Amino acid sequence: MSNPSTAGAFKDFETGMKTSYAAAAVALASGSWTFSDALIGTTFSDRFNGLKSARIRAGCIRMDFDKTTGAGIVTVNAALYGIDTGATFLLEKSTYGGVTFTTVPGGPATLTNTLMPYTFTVNQAGNVRFRITNTLATTVRISIDDISITNYTTPAPAISSFSPASGLPGTVVTVTGTNFTGATAFALNGAAVTGFTVVNATQLTFTVPAVATSGTIAVTTPTGTGTSAASFTVLVPNPVPVITSITPNTASVGAATPVTITGTGFTAASVVNADGNPIASTFVSATQITGTVPAGAPAGVYSITVVNPTPGGGTSNAITFTLTNPVPTITSFTPTSGGGRGHGYHHGCQPAGSQGGVCRYLCRNQLHGGIAHEYHLRGARRLGQHQRHHFGGNARWHGHRRYALQPGIGHAGYPGPARPHGVPEPGHRPHTR
Repeated sequence: MSNPSTAGAFKDFETGMKTSYAAAAVALASGSWTFSDALIGTTFSDRFNGLKSARIRAGCIRMDFDKTTGAGIVTVNAALYGIDTGATFLLEKSTYGGVTFTTVPGGPATLTNTLMPYTFTVNQAGNVRFRITNTLATTVRISIDDISITNYTTPAPAISSFSPASGLPGTVVTVTGTNFTGATAFALNGAAVTGFTVVNATQLTFTVPAVATSGTIAVTTPTGTGTSAASFTVLVPNPVPVITSITPNTASVGAATPVTITGTGFTAASVVNADGNPIASTFVSATQITGTVPAGAPAGVYSITVVNPTPGGGTSNAITFTLTNPVPTITSFTPTSGGGRGHGYHHGCQPAGSQGGVCRYLCRNQLHGGIAHEYHLRGARRLGQHQRHHFGGNARWHGHRRYALQPGIGHAGYPGPARPHGVPEPGHRPHTR
Protein backbone atom coordinates (compact mmCIF):
# COMPACT_ATOMS: atom_id res chain seq x y z
CA MET A 1 0.00 0.00 0.00
CA SER A 2 1.45 3.34 -1.00
CA ASN A 3 1.08 6.88 0.45
CA PRO A 4 2.34 10.25 -0.81
CA SER A 5 6.03 10.52 -0.12
CA THR A 6 7.49 13.13 2.26
CA ALA A 7 9.74 15.75 0.73
CA GLY A 8 13.49 15.83 1.24
CA ALA A 9 14.03 12.13 1.79
CA PHE A 10 17.58 11.24 2.73
CA LYS A 11 17.07 7.50 2.67
CA ASP A 12 14.49 5.35 0.98
CA PHE A 13 14.63 1.66 0.27
CA GLU A 14 13.78 1.58 -3.40
CA THR A 15 17.26 0.37 -4.47
CA GLY A 16 17.66 -2.28 -1.81
CA MET A 17 16.98 -6.00 -1.94
CA LYS A 18 16.57 -8.33 1.09
CA THR A 19 13.85 -10.92 1.38
CA SER A 20 14.70 -12.72 4.67
CA TYR A 21 14.88 -11.71 8.33
CA ALA A 22 18.41 -13.01 8.76
CA ALA A 23 20.91 -10.33 9.75
CA ALA A 24 22.78 -8.91 6.78
CA ALA A 25 24.10 -5.68 5.29
CA VAL A 26 22.03 -4.03 2.57
CA ALA A 27 23.52 -1.63 0.06
CA LEU A 28 21.32 1.39 -0.37
CA ALA A 29 21.83 4.65 -2.26
CA SER A 30 23.16 6.46 0.81
CA GLY A 31 25.44 3.63 1.98
CA SER A 32 25.37 0.30 3.77
CA TRP A 33 22.69 -0.50 6.38
CA THR A 34 22.56 -3.56 8.59
CA PHE A 35 19.17 -5.31 8.78
CA SER A 36 18.72 -7.49 11.87
CA ASP A 37 15.47 -9.49 11.98
CA ALA A 38 14.35 -7.16 9.24
CA LEU A 39 13.89 -7.21 5.46
CA ILE A 40 12.75 -5.03 2.56
CA GLY A 41 9.04 -5.51 2.09
CA THR A 42 7.09 -5.12 -1.10
CA THR A 43 3.75 -6.76 -0.22
CA PHE A 44 0.35 -5.24 0.04
CA SER A 45 0.60 -5.33 3.86
CA ASP A 46 3.84 -3.31 3.87
CA ARG A 47 3.41 0.43 4.20
CA PHE A 48 5.58 2.52 1.83
CA ASN A 49 5.63 5.71 -0.20
CA GLY A 50 7.12 4.16 -3.33
CA LEU A 51 7.33 0.46 -3.96
CA LYS A 52 9.41 -0.74 -1.05
CA SER A 53 9.91 -0.18 2.70
CA ALA A 54 11.86 -1.77 5.54
CA ARG A 55 9.92 -4.32 7.58
CA ILE A 56 11.21 -4.89 11.16
CA ARG A 57 9.97 -7.80 13.19
CA ALA A 58 11.88 -8.08 16.50
CA GLY A 59 15.10 -6.37 15.51
CA CYS A 60 16.40 -3.15 14.00
CA ILE A 61 17.97 -1.43 11.02
CA ARG A 62 21.07 0.77 11.46
CA MET A 63 23.47 2.90 9.45
CA ASP A 64 26.96 1.44 8.95
CA PHE A 65 28.45 4.87 8.20
CA ASP A 66 28.57 8.32 9.80
CA LYS A 67 26.83 11.40 8.54
CA THR A 68 29.69 13.84 8.80
CA THR A 69 27.67 17.03 8.66
CA GLY A 70 25.77 16.19 11.82
CA ALA A 71 22.02 16.01 12.23
CA GLY A 72 19.45 18.67 12.94
CA ILE A 73 15.93 17.37 12.44
CA VAL A 74 15.25 13.67 11.73
CA THR A 75 11.91 12.58 10.22
CA VAL A 76 10.93 8.89 10.07
CA ASN A 77 7.83 7.61 8.23
CA ALA A 78 6.42 4.58 10.09
CA ALA A 79 3.32 2.39 10.44
CA LEU A 80 2.19 -1.00 11.67
CA TYR A 81 2.52 -3.87 9.18
CA GLY A 82 -0.77 -5.24 7.90
CA ILE A 83 -3.17 -5.76 10.78
CA ASP A 84 -0.53 -6.01 13.51
CA THR A 85 -1.12 -3.92 16.63
CA GLY A 86 0.61 -2.52 19.70
CA ALA A 87 4.12 -1.77 18.41
CA THR A 88 6.15 1.42 17.92
CA PHE A 89 9.81 2.24 17.36
CA LEU A 90 12.82 3.95 18.97
CA LEU A 91 15.17 6.33 17.18
CA GLU A 92 18.70 6.08 18.59
CA LYS A 93 21.88 7.94 17.69
CA SER A 94 25.58 7.17 18.00
CA THR A 95 28.50 9.57 17.95
CA TYR A 96 30.99 6.75 18.57
CA GLY A 97 30.93 4.96 15.25
CA GLY A 98 28.01 2.73 16.20
CA VAL A 99 29.68 1.27 19.30
CA THR A 100 27.04 2.69 21.62
CA PHE A 101 23.67 4.31 20.98
CA THR A 102 21.43 6.64 22.98
CA THR A 103 17.71 7.14 22.56
CA VAL A 104 16.47 10.33 20.92
CA PRO A 105 13.39 11.48 22.86
CA GLY A 106 10.09 12.19 21.14
CA GLY A 107 9.06 8.82 19.68
CA PRO A 108 5.35 7.93 19.29
CA ALA A 109 3.58 5.93 21.99
CA THR A 110 2.17 3.57 19.41
CA LEU A 111 1.85 3.33 15.62
CA THR A 112 -1.21 3.09 13.44
CA ASN A 113 -1.75 1.14 10.25
CA THR A 114 -1.29 4.31 8.23
CA LEU A 115 2.19 5.47 7.29
CA MET A 116 2.86 8.74 9.17
CA PRO A 117 5.90 11.00 9.52
CA TYR A 118 7.40 11.40 13.02
CA THR A 119 9.83 14.23 13.69
CA PHE A 120 12.76 14.31 16.16
CA THR A 121 14.95 17.26 17.10
CA VAL A 122 18.51 15.96 17.34
CA ASN A 123 20.81 18.97 16.91
CA GLN A 124 23.93 16.88 16.96
CA ALA A 125 27.11 18.32 15.51
CA GLY A 126 29.84 16.23 13.90
CA ASN A 127 29.77 12.55 12.97
CA VAL A 128 26.52 10.79 13.78
CA ARG A 129 24.69 7.61 12.74
CA PHE A 130 21.22 6.27 13.61
CA ARG A 131 19.43 3.05 14.51
CA ILE A 132 15.68 2.30 14.36
CA THR A 133 14.42 -0.47 16.65
CA ASN A 134 11.05 -2.22 17.05
CA THR A 135 9.96 -1.84 20.69
CA LEU A 136 8.33 -5.29 20.76
CA ALA A 137 10.57 -8.34 20.59
CA THR A 138 7.72 -10.45 19.20
CA THR A 139 6.19 -11.18 15.85
CA VAL A 140 4.46 -7.76 15.71
CA ARG A 141 5.97 -6.00 12.69
CA ILE A 142 6.42 -2.35 11.70
CA SER A 143 7.12 -0.62 8.36
CA ILE A 144 9.77 2.11 8.03
CA ASP A 145 10.19 4.31 4.95
CA ASP A 146 11.71 7.60 3.82
CA ILE A 147 14.10 8.78 6.53
CA SER A 148 14.90 12.50 6.26
CA ILE A 149 17.93 13.96 8.11
CA THR A 150 18.82 17.65 7.90
CA ASN A 151 22.34 18.89 8.42
CA TYR A 152 23.22 20.21 11.83
CA THR A 153 23.17 23.98 12.26
CA THR A 154 23.84 25.73 15.51
CA PRO A 155 20.44 26.59 16.99
CA ALA A 156 19.55 30.13 17.86
CA PRO A 157 20.78 31.14 21.32
CA ALA A 158 18.44 30.85 24.30
CA ILE A 159 18.69 32.79 27.57
CA SER A 160 17.58 30.98 30.70
CA SER A 161 18.69 33.42 33.43
CA PHE A 162 20.96 36.32 34.37
CA SER A 163 22.48 37.56 37.60
CA PRO A 164 22.19 40.01 39.24
CA ALA A 165 18.68 40.98 38.20
CA SER A 166 19.41 44.68 38.67
CA GLY A 167 22.37 47.01 38.99
CA LEU A 168 23.90 50.41 38.50
CA PRO A 169 25.72 51.40 35.31
CA GLY A 170 29.07 49.63 35.39
CA THR A 171 27.64 46.46 36.96
CA VAL A 172 28.93 43.20 35.42
CA VAL A 173 26.05 40.80 34.66
CA THR A 174 26.40 37.06 33.97
CA VAL A 175 23.97 35.58 31.43
CA THR A 176 23.29 31.83 31.33
CA GLY A 177 21.71 29.92 28.44
CA THR A 178 22.65 27.88 25.39
CA ASN A 179 24.31 28.33 22.01
CA PHE A 180 26.17 31.55 22.81
CA THR A 181 29.20 30.49 20.78
CA GLY A 182 29.82 32.87 17.92
CA ALA A 183 27.59 35.61 19.35
CA THR A 184 27.87 38.71 17.17
CA ALA A 185 25.67 41.17 19.07
CA PHE A 186 24.17 41.85 22.47
CA ALA A 187 21.41 44.30 23.44
CA LEU A 188 19.79 45.66 26.60
CA ASN A 189 16.27 47.02 26.15
CA GLY A 190 16.93 47.15 22.41
CA ALA A 191 20.12 49.21 22.70
CA ALA A 192 23.39 47.65 21.54
CA VAL A 193 25.91 46.76 24.23
CA THR A 194 29.49 46.53 23.07
CA GLY A 195 31.01 45.44 26.35
CA PHE A 196 30.06 41.74 26.32
CA THR A 197 32.23 38.63 26.50
CA VAL A 198 31.32 35.07 25.43
CA VAL A 199 32.71 32.79 28.12
CA ASN A 200 31.49 29.56 26.52
CA ALA A 201 28.43 28.15 24.77
CA THR A 202 26.31 28.51 27.89
CA GLN A 203 27.60 31.70 29.51
CA LEU A 204 28.47 35.28 28.66
CA THR A 205 28.97 38.50 30.61
CA PHE A 206 28.26 42.16 29.89
CA THR A 207 28.77 45.51 31.58
CA VAL A 208 25.75 47.77 32.09
CA PRO A 209 26.39 50.92 30.01
CA ALA A 210 26.32 54.39 31.57
CA VAL A 211 23.17 55.39 29.67
CA ALA A 212 21.34 52.05 29.84
CA THR A 213 17.63 51.66 30.53
CA SER A 214 15.72 48.74 32.02
CA GLY A 215 14.45 46.00 29.72
CA THR A 216 15.00 42.53 28.30
CA ILE A 217 18.39 41.33 27.13
CA ALA A 218 19.09 39.69 23.77
CA VAL A 219 21.94 37.62 22.29
CA THR A 220 22.42 37.29 18.52
CA THR A 221 24.42 34.62 16.69
CA PRO A 222 24.54 33.74 12.96
CA THR A 223 21.64 31.34 13.55
CA GLY A 224 19.27 33.72 15.32
CA THR A 225 18.54 35.83 18.38
CA GLY A 226 17.58 34.73 21.87
CA THR A 227 15.71 37.13 24.17
CA SER A 228 15.25 36.85 27.93
CA ALA A 229 11.79 36.41 29.40
CA ALA A 230 12.57 38.72 32.32
CA SER A 231 13.82 42.30 32.28
CA PHE A 232 17.05 43.61 33.76
CA THR A 233 16.48 46.65 35.99
CA VAL A 234 18.96 49.50 35.65
CA LEU A 235 19.26 51.29 38.98
CA VAL A 236 19.61 55.07 39.07
CA PRO A 237 21.99 56.27 41.81
CA ASN A 238 20.47 58.56 44.43
CA PRO A 239 21.83 62.13 44.43
CA VAL A 240 23.60 63.77 47.37
CA PRO A 241 20.95 66.09 48.88
CA VAL A 242 21.55 69.82 49.37
CA ILE A 243 19.70 72.00 51.94
CA THR A 244 19.19 75.70 51.13
CA SER A 245 16.81 76.72 53.94
CA ILE A 246 14.67 75.60 56.86
CA THR A 247 11.46 77.32 57.95
CA PRO A 248 11.09 78.19 60.76
CA ASN A 249 14.69 78.14 61.93
CA THR A 250 13.88 78.81 65.59
CA ALA A 251 11.16 77.89 68.07
CA SER A 252 10.49 77.66 71.80
CA VAL A 253 10.82 74.41 73.68
CA GLY A 254 7.62 72.59 74.47
CA ALA A 255 5.28 71.45 71.74
CA ALA A 256 6.39 69.61 68.58
CA THR A 257 7.49 72.02 65.85
CA PRO A 258 6.85 71.30 62.14
CA VAL A 259 9.58 72.55 59.81
CA THR A 260 9.87 72.78 56.03
CA ILE A 261 13.24 72.02 54.46
CA THR A 262 13.97 73.33 50.99
CA GLY A 263 16.80 72.19 48.74
CA THR A 264 17.57 69.68 45.99
CA GLY A 265 18.08 65.95 45.58
CA PHE A 266 15.40 64.77 48.01
CA THR A 267 13.86 61.33 47.45
CA ALA A 268 11.07 59.28 49.01
CA ALA A 269 13.76 57.41 50.94
CA SER A 270 15.40 60.56 52.37
CA VAL A 271 15.83 60.73 56.16
CA VAL A 272 15.94 63.99 58.16
CA ASN A 273 18.35 64.03 61.10
CA ALA A 274 18.68 66.45 64.02
CA ASP A 275 22.16 66.18 65.50
CA GLY A 276 22.46 62.81 63.77
CA ASN A 277 19.20 61.41 65.15
CA PRO A 278 16.32 60.76 62.72
CA ILE A 279 13.11 62.74 63.20
CA ALA A 280 9.69 62.20 61.65
CA SER A 281 9.68 63.48 58.06
CA THR A 282 7.56 63.42 54.91
CA PHE A 283 8.81 63.57 51.33
CA VAL A 284 7.01 66.28 49.36
CA SER A 285 9.13 66.63 46.23
CA ALA A 286 12.71 66.54 45.03
CA THR A 287 13.07 70.09 46.37
CA GLN A 288 11.02 69.96 49.58
CA ILE A 289 10.71 67.74 52.60
CA THR A 290 8.93 68.35 55.90
CA GLY A 291 9.98 67.28 59.36
CA THR A 292 8.85 67.57 62.97
CA VAL A 293 11.11 68.58 65.84
CA PRO A 294 9.71 66.41 68.63
CA ALA A 295 7.97 67.80 71.71
CA GLY A 296 10.15 67.92 74.79
CA ALA A 297 13.41 68.49 72.91
CA PRO A 298 15.70 70.59 75.13
CA ALA A 299 16.78 74.11 74.29
CA GLY A 300 19.85 74.36 72.09
CA VAL A 301 21.18 74.69 68.57
CA TYR A 302 20.54 71.60 66.41
CA SER A 303 22.34 70.55 63.23
CA ILE A 304 19.74 69.50 60.62
CA THR A 305 20.82 67.24 57.74
CA VAL A 306 19.13 65.10 55.08
CA VAL A 307 20.52 61.65 54.24
CA ASN A 308 19.86 59.70 51.00
CA PRO A 309 20.49 55.93 50.98
CA THR A 310 22.58 53.93 48.56
CA PRO A 311 22.98 53.38 45.67
CA GLY A 312 24.70 56.72 45.45
CA GLY A 313 23.21 59.03 48.03
CA GLY A 314 25.01 60.63 50.97
CA THR A 315 24.56 63.30 53.64
CA SER A 316 23.65 66.90 52.87
CA ASN A 317 25.20 70.05 54.21
CA ALA A 318 24.03 71.00 57.71
CA ILE A 319 21.69 73.87 58.59
CA THR A 320 20.95 75.05 62.14
CA PHE A 321 17.66 75.06 64.02
CA THR A 322 17.44 76.71 67.45
CA LEU A 323 15.16 75.85 70.36
CA THR A 324 14.95 78.54 73.08
CA ASN A 325 13.40 78.67 76.55
CA PRO A 326 10.25 80.86 76.58
CA VAL A 327 10.18 84.41 78.16
CA PRO A 328 8.32 84.29 81.53
CA THR A 329 4.75 85.62 81.34
CA ILE A 330 2.62 86.77 84.35
CA THR A 331 -0.92 85.59 83.84
CA SER A 332 -2.37 86.66 87.24
CA PHE A 333 -1.73 87.63 90.87
CA THR A 334 -3.81 87.44 94.03
CA PRO A 335 -4.99 89.31 95.95
CA THR A 336 -5.35 92.17 93.52
CA SER A 337 -5.49 94.86 96.34
CA GLY A 338 -4.70 95.48 100.05
CA GLY A 339 -6.03 97.95 102.74
CA GLY A 340 -4.27 100.13 105.41
CA ARG A 341 -5.15 99.71 109.09
CA GLY A 342 -7.03 102.34 111.07
CA HIS A 343 -10.08 104.25 110.02
CA GLY A 344 -10.68 101.68 107.33
CA TYR A 345 -8.06 102.92 104.88
CA HIS A 346 -7.93 100.61 101.86
CA HIS A 347 -5.51 101.18 99.00
CA GLY A 348 -5.43 99.55 95.57
CA CYS A 349 -1.77 99.67 94.48
CA GLN A 350 0.09 99.08 91.28
CA PRO A 351 3.75 99.49 90.21
CA ALA A 352 4.64 102.90 88.75
CA GLY A 353 8.23 102.31 87.61
CA SER A 354 11.38 103.26 89.44
CA GLN A 355 13.57 106.32 89.92
CA GLY A 356 17.11 106.38 91.22
CA GLY A 357 16.95 102.75 92.37
CA VAL A 358 13.73 103.37 94.33
CA CYS A 359 10.57 101.50 93.39
CA ARG A 360 7.45 103.61 92.99
CA TYR A 361 3.88 102.44 93.65
CA LEU A 362 0.65 104.36 93.11
CA CYS A 363 -2.16 103.55 95.52
CA ARG A 364 -5.77 104.70 95.41
CA ASN A 365 -7.68 105.28 98.66
CA GLN A 366 -10.95 103.50 98.39
CA LEU A 367 -12.68 105.50 101.15
CA HIS A 368 -11.58 109.08 100.57
CA GLY A 369 -12.55 110.15 97.14
CA GLY A 370 -10.03 108.13 95.21
CA ILE A 371 -6.93 110.05 96.46
CA ALA A 372 -3.78 108.86 94.76
CA HIS A 373 -0.88 107.91 97.03
CA GLU A 374 2.65 107.41 95.77
CA TYR A 375 5.01 105.27 97.80
CA HIS A 376 8.74 105.24 97.23
CA LEU A 377 10.28 102.04 98.62
CA ARG A 378 13.99 101.63 99.08
CA GLY A 379 15.72 99.59 96.44
CA ALA A 380 19.41 99.93 95.62
CA ARG A 381 19.82 102.98 97.89
CA ARG A 382 17.96 105.32 100.21
CA LEU A 383 16.65 108.73 99.34
CA GLY A 384 18.57 110.83 101.82
CA GLN A 385 18.15 109.49 105.32
CA HIS A 386 14.51 108.69 105.16
CA GLN A 387 12.19 106.19 103.57
CA ARG A 388 9.88 108.73 101.97
CA HIS A 389 6.17 108.48 101.34
CA HIS A 390 4.71 111.04 98.96
CA PHE A 391 1.01 111.39 99.08
CA GLY A 392 -1.18 113.27 96.69
CA GLY A 393 -2.95 115.27 99.46
CA ASN A 394 -2.58 117.12 102.81
CA ALA A 395 -1.91 115.34 106.12
CA ARG A 396 -3.09 116.20 109.60
CA TRP A 397 -3.30 114.65 113.04
CA HIS A 398 -6.38 112.59 113.42
CA GLY A 399 -6.77 110.75 116.69
CA HIS A 400 -4.70 107.79 117.89
CA ARG A 401 -1.65 109.47 116.24
CA ARG A 402 -3.16 108.82 112.83
CA TYR A 403 -3.85 111.30 110.09
CA ALA A 404 -6.25 111.68 107.25
CA LEU A 405 -5.09 112.71 103.81
CA GLN A 406 -6.27 115.86 102.12
CA PRO A 407 -5.32 117.17 98.73
CA GLY A 408 -2.16 119.30 98.48
CA ILE A 409 -0.35 118.04 101.60
CA GLY A 410 2.73 115.77 101.63
CA HIS A 411 4.32 113.75 104.42
CA ALA A 412 7.77 112.39 105.11
CA GLY A 413 8.08 109.52 107.54
CA TYR A 414 11.38 108.63 109.18
CA PRO A 415 13.27 105.34 109.29
CA GLY A 416 12.40 102.89 111.99
CA PRO A 417 10.27 99.86 112.63
CA ALA A 418 7.41 99.34 110.33
CA ARG A 419 4.45 101.43 111.38
CA PRO A 420 0.75 101.11 110.69
CA HIS A 421 -0.27 103.02 107.62
CA GLY A 422 -0.78 106.74 108.39
CA VAL A 423 1.02 106.59 111.78
CA PRO A 424 4.10 108.89 111.91
CA GLU A 425 7.24 108.05 113.77
CA PRO A 426 7.07 109.15 117.43
CA GLY A 427 8.13 112.82 117.95
CA HIS A 428 7.57 113.83 114.35
CA ARG A 429 4.75 115.76 112.88
CA PRO A 430 3.48 115.80 109.39
CA HIS A 431 4.68 118.66 107.29
CA THR A 432 3.89 120.23 103.97
CA ARG A 433 6.06 119.22 101.01
